[in-house]
This record gives sequence, structure tokens and C-alpha cells, in this order.
Amino acid sequence: MTTMAIDTPEFMRRQPVPTPSRHFLFFLCLVFPAWCIPLAGCAAPADTLQARARDAHERAGATTLPGRADWNDIDAAVDLAASKNEMAVEGSASPNDDTRVYHLRTVGDEPTWVTVRRIDDAGGVEITVSVGRFGSRDQERSLAETIRARLQTLRGRDYAPAG
Repeated sequence: MTTMAIDTPEFMRRQPVPTPSRHFLFFLCLVFPAWCIPLAGCAAPADTLQARARDAHERAGATTLPGRADWNDIDAAVDLAASKNEMAVEGSASPNDDTRVYHLRTVGDEPTWVTVRRIDDAGGVEITVSVGRFGSRDQERSLAETIRARLQTLRGRDYAPAG
């Protein structure tokens, strides 16, 4: 019995694995980490959010409404009002015990700032809203009134229908 030697085709032969180029190693070791480090600090501290909100309120001439609320219902009211007004909450902070600041984004990608301040111990609050870079009175009023209405609905209750 004779055996025939079969020659392996070129594409099936083992090829040496190339070593990474210097450019790739430079990118991997220096450029990539330098690019990623700023991403780690994306969450802004409370005082920065408050300063941004204050600037936006002053620049756009924000809408301010008074209201009455249980302080622990503020987050829920803003979340519901944001969704009803086609906005999304991007961040929130409490720079002090009497202030809550929210950064929202509209469906048109406009920045929106909501500041809720406690003005007395009896539940009085002040809701300040600025929508967009140049202000939008209709959207501001709608958002502020929706927040105020939800706070009124929740006042003195643990829960209430969202409708």
C-alpha cells in the first residue's frame, strides 16, 4: 500500500500572528486612557447643577409658580411632569436641604432646568422652570403647572393615581 503525500494548500497553512504595531500600542496606552478619564467625571456636583440652573433661569427669564407640597413628593412630581411634557430627567441634586435642582431634556434636545425651593415650614414651595436656551413660556408654564398639580394631588397622601 502506498501513501500519497498531500500538499496543504497555501491558505490553510499556519500563518504567524503579527505583533501589534507601535501606533496601536501608542493609542492603547496613551490616547485611549486620556480620552476615557474625562468621561469618569460626567456627573456634576450639586453646586454646579445649581449654578447652571441659576444661569439658565436668569438668561431665559424663567417661569416661577408658588405651590404647596410635601417635600418628599418633589422627585415623583417632577418625574411625572417631565414624562407628561415629553421630557426626560437627566440629573438632579440637592445643593442644600431647602432646594432641589433638576436637569431635563426636551424631545427637541433643549436643556430644561427646574428648581424647587422650600419657602416655609408649612409646605410652601417655589417652582422655577426654564426651557431651552432662549426660553419657551408655553412649555415652562405647562411643566410648572403639571408639577404643581401633581404636588397638590400628593399633598397629605402616600400615593395617588397618576392620571
